Amino acid sequence: MTNPIPGTGEAMPNQLKPMTEENRDSQILILDAQNILAEIKSLNQAIFLAAHGLGQREHIDAIATVADVIWRKLKEADEILDAARAAQEASR
Repeated sequence: MTNPIPGTGEAMPNQLKPMTEENRDSQILILDAQNILAEIKSLNQAIFLAAHGLGQREHIDAIATVADVIWRKLKEADEILDAARAAQEASR
């Protein structure tokens, strides 16, 4: 038996990423998704702040508008996950 060599398509899975196997507890999957959304929110905030350093008003406005749309979509996803968590807790 040979050991898989990373980079050949047979590498070990990254243990830092959430697993989405069917046997995982859905509560853990919800928490994983919420953690990822929190990271995306931080990145979106960084984009928004960086836009203000550009100096050209048109560019600032364009990037700020995109960041705002991303923020609204993230909020919508958060609300769905909160509802899923509440529904799961109610069914226990």
